[in-house]
Amino acid sequence: MQTTTTEHTKREKVPKKKGEMRGARRALELSDLVIFFVGAVLGRTHLAFGAYPFGIAFLCALPHHVFIGLAGTVAGALSRGKSGILFAMIAFIALFVRILISGAEKHSEHGVMFRENLTLRMSAGAVGGFVSAVYELLARGIVTESVLFSLAMIFGVALATVAFGLVYSYPITLKGALFHTTGLFSFADTKEYQRKKHLCIFSLMCYLLALTFGLSGIELLGISLGGIFAFSATLFVARRFGAVCGAVVGFLCGVVIAPDFAVACALTGVASGLLFPYGNLYGEVSAVAASALWGIYTGGAVGLLTLLPEGLIGTLLLHPILTRVPSDTPKNEKEGPSAEERVKDLLERGTMRWEREGRQGIHNDALPQSLLKLASLLHSEEDRGTFPSESEYRALLLNAMQTRCKTCPYFEGCEREQTGFYLSAPTLLHKLLIHRAPDGEDVGICQDREGRRAFVEALRASVGRAEEAIYQSARRTPVGDLVRTFGEMTREASQKAEDEILFDEELSKKLTEALREEGLLYAEGRVYGRRSRRIFFSGMDEDGRKISSPEMMQAVSLACGGVMLGTPSYVREGQFVRVELATRKRFSLKCASAVLPVGKEGISGDVIQTYEGAGGHFFGILCDGAGSGAEARESARFAQDVLRAMLDSGASVSFVLRLLDEVMRRRSPEDSTTLDMFTLDLYGGKAEFYKHGAVTSFIKRGDSLFSIRSGSLPLGIVSGAFHGERITATIESGDMVVLFSDGVSAEPEKTPWLLELLAHTEIADPKTLAEQLLLRAKRENGQRDDMSVLVCRVDVVA
Repeated sequence: MQTTTTEHTKREKVPKKKGEMRGARRALELSDLVIFFVGAVLGRTHLAFGAYPFGIAFLCALPHHVFIGLAGTVAGALSRGKSGILFAMIAFIALFVRILISGAEKHSEHGVMFRENLTLRMSAGAVGGFVSAVYELLARGIVTESVLFSLAMIFGVALATVAFGLVYSYPITLKGALFHTTGLFSFADTKEYQRKKHLCIFSLMCYLLALTFGLSGIELLGISLGGIFAFSATLFVARRFGAVCGAVVGFLCGVVIAPDFAVACALTGVASGLLFPYGNLYGEVSAVAASALWGIYTGGAVGLLTLLPEGLIGTLLLHPILTRVPSDTPKNEKEGPSAEERVKDLLERGTMRWEREGRQGIHNDALPQSLLKLASLLHSEEDRGTFPSESEYRALLLNAMQTRCKTCPYFEGCEREQTGFYLSAPTLLHKLLIHRAPDGEDVGICQDREGRRAFVEALRASVGRAEEAIYQSARRTPVGDLVRTFGEMTREASQKAEDEILFDEELSKKLTEALREEGLLYAEGRVYGRRSRRIFFSGMDEDGRKISSPEMMQAVSLACGGVMLGTPSYVREGQFVRVELATRKRFSLKCASAVLPVGKEGISGDVIQTYEGAGGHFFGILCDGAGSGAEARESARFAQDVLRAMLDSGASVSFVLRLLDEVMRRRSPEDSTTLDMFTLDLYGGKAEFYKHGAVTSFIKRGDSLFSIRSGSLPLGIVSGAFHGERITATIESGDMVVLFSDGVSAEPEKTPWLLELLAHTEIADPKTLAEQLLLRAKRENGQRDDMSVLVCRVDVVA
C-alpha cells in the first residue's frame, strides 16, 4: 500500500479580538449609569407652563438601553413630587407606543427593537404629549394655562425628540468623541458628511443645553451643578476642538444659567483653547483664572466666590479625562496642503503604484508558461496520437499470423515448438513501435519463403490501414476548435486578473465610513478586487496606536464583508499613516491518499494529485485510467499533467476540462480516463465537484453523509459532445470530503459497509481514514481493479 499525506495550507495563529461588532452601530456608547443619570436629569427639567417634555423626548430618541432610560426618566419625574406622577405615566405610554411601532418588522432594522426611524420616534413622543394634553384639558378645562401646557407638551416633545435623535444620524461614539480625533467640529471633511455633521452638532448642543438647564436647578452647598457641567463641557470642547468651538459651546451652555455666567464660560473656552497646545496644566489654570477674573470684574469678591468654586470643581473633575483627550488641530502644521489633501495624496500614491503593478501582472507569464507546458505535452503525444498503440500493434501481428500462418504446412510444428513467427514476434513488434517497416529478414527463421513474403506484405498493409484510420480520426478534431478554446481561456484568464485589481466603489465607501466611526481623522479607504481583496486606507494618527488597534482592524474586516485580514504594512509621513493589507485565506485543508494497485507489476492506473493553485483554489483530483497497469497509469498521468498545466494559468475549470476532453479524444479510445475533482475557494468557501465517469463521492459532516453522484461519461470516450457534470456544495469547518475509484466500489452509495463506516467512524485524521477505507474495501470486495481513496478535511483558519 502506498500512502501520501500533504498539508496544503498552514494554520495561522491569529489572536481573538475582544467583543464583536454589532450589526447596527450605536450613535453613543453610553453606560447604563450615564443613561440613567441623563434620563433622571431631563425627566425633571421644566420647560414652560408646567410642561416637562425633555425626559419623554429623551426616552423616545434612544435607540438602545431604552428601559434604562425609562427608569431614569421615571425617577427624575417622581422627584418633582405629585406633579411628576403624570409625566411618569406619560413615559410608560410613550414607551408602549414605541414597542408597538418597532415591533413591526417592516419598521425595524433587521428585526431589532427600538430601531425605527426618527419620524416614528417623534410620533411616539407626540402621542405621549397628546395624552398629557387631554388629561390636562379634562382636569382644568379649556383655560389659557391648560392650552399653553398642551401645546408645550405636544410640540415640545416632538421637537425635542427630533433634536435629540439627530445625533444618531452621524456615526460617532462617545469613546471616539472623547479619546479619538473624530473630526466632528473641524469642518474639514468631505462634502457628503457636512450635512450629517451639522445635524449632529445641533443635536449634541440640544443635549448640552437641556442638561445644563436641568442641572441649574440643583444646588449643593450653594454651588450649581449646572454651572459645573457647563464649565466642564466648555473645557473639554476647548481641549478637543480648539478655542473657537470652546467659546461657542461655553456661551450657549452658560446662557441658560445667567448672562454673566455665559460670558465667563466663553472667556474660559478662549483662554484654555489657546493655551492647551502648550500643555494641559496651562489650559486648566488659564480656564480657572479667566472665570475668576470675570467674576471679580462683574461682582468683586462676591463674583469671585460665585464663579471660582464651580470652575475649580469642574476642572478637577475633568482633569483625568483631559490628560487622555487628543487635540483635533494638527500641531506645527505650516502653510501648504490641508490635512485632508495630505491624507488623500498619501493614499493615492500607494494605490497608483499597486494599480500599475497589478495591470502589468495581467500580462504575466502564467498563461504563456501554461500554454508552453501544454504544447510540450501535446508534442510528446503527437507521434503517439497518429500511430497505433503497443496493444494495437500486437493485435495486428496476431491477426496477420492467423491469416497467413495457419495456411502454412509448417504451422503446427511452429506452434508446438514455439518457433517461426513466435520467435520473430518481439523483433517485429519493436520495429513497428519505432515506426520502421518490417521485411522478410525479420521472419527469416520461417521455413516457407513465399509465406514469409506474403506475411510481411499482409502485415504492412494492415498496419498502413490502421495508421491511416488513426490519422484521419485525429484530423476530425478541427484545429479551429482548439484555437477557439485557447482564445476563450486567454480572455477568461485576463478577465479574472482584471477583476482582482478593479476598484470597488461601494465597499470603499463602507470602509471610509467605518474608519471614521472608529475615530480616524480625515480617514479615506479604498478596496480593490473581488475574491482576494487588496485594502488601502489612510488618515491622521499622531502616535499610530489608533490606526493599528485591534478595534480598527475589526472594523475594516466587517466593512469589507467579514473577510480575514493578512499582516498590514504601514507607511508614515509625519502624523499621517497609510495602511496596505490583503485578505488571507479563510479555509485550510489536510489531505491524504491511499492507493492499492492490482497485479504483480505494482503499478496503479489510479493517479491522485492535491495542490493549491495560484488563485487561492484548492484542487483534489483522482483520475482512473482505462484498464490497469502502466498504460492506464500513463493515460491518467497525462490527464493530470494537462490539468495542472492549464489550471495554473488562471482559466476556469470548465474551459480546462473541455480542452482536456478535446485532447483525450485525439488519443486512442483505450486511453480514456475518469475524472473526479474537488475544488474549494479558500477565500470564500465555495466548493465544486467535477465528475466525468467517476463514482459517487461523499461529504462527511459528523454522523451525516451527503452524496455527490453523477451519471457522466469518462473523458475522451465520446466525440462530438462534452459529457461532464459540475455539482456545487456547501462546506463547513470539520467536513471530510471522500473520493473513491471504482475499484473500491462501483456504486458506493449502495454499499452498506462503506456507508456505515463513513457515517459512524470518529476518525478525524485523513490518513488513518483513507487507509481504513482501503483495507476494509479489500476485505469486503476482494481486489479486481486498482483501488484508491482521497480524503480531505476542511478547517476554518482561526
